[in-house]
Amino acid sequence: MSSGGLVCFSTNESLVIINPDSADINNQGTPLFFTDIKIDNKTVIPHEKYTGIRIINAAINECETIKVPSNHTLSIEFAALNFLAPERITYKYKIGSHNEWILLNPGQRSLTLPNMSPGEYILSIRVANSVEDSSIRNVRINYLPPLWRSKIAYLVYVIVFLILLLTYRRLIIQKVLQRSIIEKERFEIKKLEELDKMKTEFFSNISHEFRTPLSLIINPLERLLKEEDISIKDKEKMKLILKSSKRLLKLTNELMDFSKIEKKLLIPEFQLIEIVSFVEEACHLFNNLADSMNLDFKISCSFERIEIPIDKGMIEKVIFNLLSNAFKYTSANGMIMVNIAKSQEDEKEYVKLSIINTGEGIEKEFLNKIFDRYYQVNNIQNRNFEGTGIGLALVKSFVELHNGKIEVKSEPNIETCFDIYLPVIQDKCIAANEVTSTTIHKKFKNVIVSQGDKIQISRTTSHYRLLIIEDEEDIRNYICEELSSDFNVLSANNGEEGLNMANKVIPDLIITDVIMPGLSGYELCRRLKNQMVTSHIPVLILSAKTSVENQIEGLEMGADVYMIKPFNLDHLKAQILRLISFKEANYSRYIKETALIPPGALNTKLDEEFMQKVMTFIEKNLTNSDLSVDQLANCVSLSKVQTYRKIKAISGLSIVEFIRTIRLKKAANMIREGRLNFSEIAFETGFSTPSYFSKCFHDHFGKTPSEFASEK
Repeated sequence: MSSGGLVCFSTNESLVIINPDSADINNQGTPLFFTDIKIDNKTVIPHEKYTGIRIINAAINECETIKVPSNHTLSIEFAALNFLAPERITYKYKIGSHNEWILLNPGQRSLTLPNMSPGEYILSIRVANSVEDSSIRNVRINYLPPLWRSKIAYLVYVIVFLILLLTYRRLIIQKVLQRSIIEKERFEIKKLEELDKMKTEFFSNISHEFRTPLSLIINPLERLLKEEDISIKDKEKMKLILKSSKRLLKLTNELMDFSKIEKKLLIPEFQLIEIVSFVEEACHLFNNLADSMNLDFKISCSFERIEIPIDKGMIEKVIFNLLSNAFKYTSANGMIMVNIAKSQEDEKEYVKLSIINTGEGIEKEFLNKIFDRYYQVNNIQNRNFEGTGIGLALVKSFVELHNGKIEVKSEPNIETCFDIYLPVIQDKCIAANEVTSTTIHKKFKNVIVSQGDKIQISRTTSHYRLLIIEDEEDIRNYICEELSSDFNVLSANNGEEGLNMANKVIPDLIITDVIMPGLSGYELCRRLKNQMVTSHIPVLILSAKTSVENQIEGLEMGADVYMIKPFNLDHLKAQILRLISFKEANYSRYIKETALIPPGALNTKLDEEFMQKVMTFIEKNLTNSDLSVDQLANCVSLSKVQTYRKIKAISGLSIVEFIRTIRLKKAANMIREGRLNFSEIAFETGFSTPSYFSKCFHDHFGKTPSEFASEK
């Protein structure tokens, strides 16, 4: 029975009355149970998968581990087994590394945990006022990482990384192999280029060396052929030797041209040439050969005349080479035709030069190779006419340097045709050539020469001292022998020896080679022109180096003349006499002209400085009649002998004569001014007596001081 909140129980012996309001609620030892587990507010059923994951593997109250998928919310409901005022029971919890208990609101029997960082956490829940551990319920919560951070994902990442690494390694290995192959190919190409360059350099050097002995063959032969006491039979043999020597010279020149083309040093010197007459003139030289072989040799042209820019020497070599081949490979009673026409291709006008000949011809498979260097078609005719295999390659190079082209067509056993296309207009080539030519001529007043005419020496030149510097003994002896009848010749076999001899003997002229052991001809020339003792000596370079660049380099080093081997002996003598004549002209100017130093008489800056010192010293000591050579030598810091030879070489006068000449020229200038009488002028200019002054003045100018004054 219940009344007013009281609960009454009746027993046989007593009556028990219970008042709930006064009951002491003690939660000690109250067990705690999980009543529900939810993911995103959906109750989890044990053993079932949610988004592919099994959340719990046991009953809700018995599970020890809860797996929570990434980005999902976990809710847990729980209850304590205490039926006395359950709404008054409070709970608290802690999770993970947090040591502090978090108190829930009274009557709150659920806990919602938001998404946490992936990892394993321990959730502990207990009744708030319970002190016994048995009332604590622990559960392991495993927050699963997102798929991209899962173990499987990391495994996939590792596999992908390994695949990429292996792929990258494979690519690197392939790249290294390819690079190795390319490097190997480049190395092989470079080696081939170096080998080709070495071959070209070798042939170029050999060709250069050939020019010296060829000089010793051609020059004596030409002189012997002029002798009248040689029989006609011997002369014919000599002509054959001379012809063969000149052919060898031609081949060496071709090899040297190749070397220049390889180094891009061969530049066409364009000038306007009337091409029709030029080709006819070249062809005319083959008329006798055509008659002797009974060949039908014709020239045809579709127009009268036209001027085109060409390098005359190059195109002449092209025509000669092609015509030589045509005559070589055309059998007797055959035909050779040279045709000149105009052609228009790619809006550009050309002159088309065709050389056609009958004969065996060239097979099709060889046509694209005949312009290769050292290539020769292996046929019967070629075996009969051995060549070098460089002629057509050189022809092609010359034509391409003219911005033209060359083509070949051949029908075996019928005819072969070479077509050369030369542009009618060369863009900027003529202007550039004119500028270069003008620059060179303005820069150098000296002369570049390579051949000349016969010269007759009619005046005495034996007192002139010539120094020949040449390392080749044969050519040095030959030059010395040929010049010794007209000049006083000294010789040296290398640059160092030549420089020492020049400093010692002060020759009137030096002839030197370029390529010598030790001191080269260029360096020798530079040193000679840059030291006071020898700066006035004319230098003639005699070299087998034929390029314009070599010649300009020689002139820049101070050479007065640059001649090319093989040389013509008469031409060499003409150049020597020209330089000597120039010196003699300067000598006469020192005597005849009243200027102390005639304008243009000095060629180098060192000579000007030397003469300026001499003139300053003489003018300062003009009144000193006892002025000596020793004093003058001390003034210019040279020995007495060197000073004497230097002044003698520049003016043609001894030191005593030179000082007296300067005194007389100063006296002449004083007479013009009219400020002093003759006696005063005599003493002012260092003459001991007026009578001696008058005598010297008359001897020098050819008139007395009074006659000179009346004329001026």
